[in-house]
Amino acid sequence: MPRPSAAKAPNAPDTPSSAPSLPPLRRAGAVLAQVGLLCGLWLVAESLRRQFALPVPAGLIGFLALAAGLFSGLVRGRWLRHGANWLLGEMVLFFIPAMLVVTQYPDLVRHDGWRIALVIGLSTVLVMAATALAVDRVHRLEVWLARRRGPRGSRA
Repeated sequence: MPRPSAAKAPNAPDTPSSAPSLPPLRRAGAVLAQVGLLCGLWLVAESLRRQFALPVPAGLIGFLALAAGLFSGLVRGRWLRHGANWLLGEMVLFFIPAMLVVTQYPDLVRHDGWRIALVIGLSTVLVMAATALAVDRVHRLEVWLARRRGPRGSRA
């Protein structure tokens, strides 16, 4: 099966490299506002999860709502770009508290450490593979939809 070309679709979201640069203070404000928006979305999802006793995590509900907004065009990628890029760039900081907790239980790590490491390693590989597969499929879908719409967004 031939791979779709990397040509940018007419309605494709802007990539970080094509993003206009902002002055540092304005960029910091944009990051803060956009991270606040993402946190607000998570809070709404958590509220919905509790209200309706849904058996899925609030993060998944928020992710599905955000994906639906992005794919439908109700939410623009540029509205969240700076905040999302900051969160992805600083993601390693979110693992520090978990590592500190692990050091408080040396007996657990000594007896079952290899099992914990195996589960973490295996799950990390599976998550990365599933994410890569999903990104590849969505990219192919976007390219296919862009080609179907034609150069001006009209159906060919």
